[in-house]
Amino acid sequence: MNKILDLSVFSEDTLDITMPDGFLLHVKKPTQSIVISMMELSQEKDREPAQMLEKLNELCVKILNNNKEGRNFTYEEVSMNLEFPLITAIIQAYTDFTKEIQSNPT
Repeated sequence: MNKILDLSVFSEDTLDITMPDGFLLHVKKPTQSIVISMMELSQEKDREPAQMLEKLNELCVKILNNNKEGRNFTYEEVSMNLEFPLITAIIQAYTDFTKEIQSNPT
């Protein structure tokens, strides 16, 4: 009996985000780098507010850049053009998306 592991089914799900400019972004499942950044951020409670904002912006850039369209976002673009509530909404939605994937990986 042959078994086939088809990894292509794991890459189909995306988190779809409509950006403020109306562009629809299909964000892929997290890479190891993104998961590490998310874990580090969740464990950092004693940072200065400016350092926490920097880390949130960096994580948001990583999340947004992990898209199927190949659109690139810079740190400056995110920190200057996205309001803080939008950044936290993106991170929260992606965290929820990641948790959902972990509970049901297919």
